[in-house]
Amino acid sequence: MGGVVFLCDPRTEDECLQRRLLGMPASQALALALAVTLTLALTLTLAVSLAVSLTLTLTLVLALARTLALTLTLTMTRRRSYGQSYQSRRCSSCSTCAA
Repeated sequence: MGGVVFLCDPRTEDECLQRRLLGMPASQALALALAVTLTLALTLTLAVSLAVSLTLTLTLVLALARTLALTLTLTMTRRRSYGQSYQSRRCSSCSTCAA
């Protein structure tokens, strides 16, 4: 949003710019306050929406990581079980291992 430099007199322009005095007519002050309020509300709404989206995304990523970890654990457990039972069957009938 643009601003208005409020100058009472062209002779005071340098002083106003030096002191960074900005102003506007009173008739426009309400419009500016409303615009700033709406912009702030929109910004906060977007920030909250972004925070909720990030939270949901992180929750989903964590759930997927847990699922992957569980799947890998079960796969490794099954492989170990199968390997042990296979080796037990082989060793019980193997003449070299039986000796």
